Amino acid sequence: MGERVLMKFLKPNEYQAQTNEIFLSLKEKIHSLLPFSRIEHIGSTAIDGMVSKGDLDIFLGVNKDAHADTVEIIKSLGFEIKQGTLRTEAVHAFFCIIPHRRCHSSCGQRISL
Repeated sequence: MGERVLMKFLKPNEYQAQTNEIFLSLKEKIHSLLPFSRIEHIGSTAIDGMVSKGDLDIFLGVNKDAHADTVEIIKSLGFEIKQGTLRTEAVHAFFCIIPHRRCHSSCGQRISL
């Protein structure tokens, strides 16, 4: 068996300001490309005062007929489809592959479409 890695939880003051800032920046970029989409900050980082792993979860809702084009647009923003998750014609999960200053590596930003 491999080495056990403990999950680290962050206190709100360690992540909330930054995840909120990142969400607002991504929301603006996404909205400029998908003006009729519904964009929401979801998950533990969206709850004021909640401890969290610090992963930013975003819900992105679009009409079914815009789904395929939306997948390509989200990929153009540096996100990739997360493998091994539920994926249908109407549901995709993405992970960010663009490094940012919080972790200096692939981050935990996710978009569920």
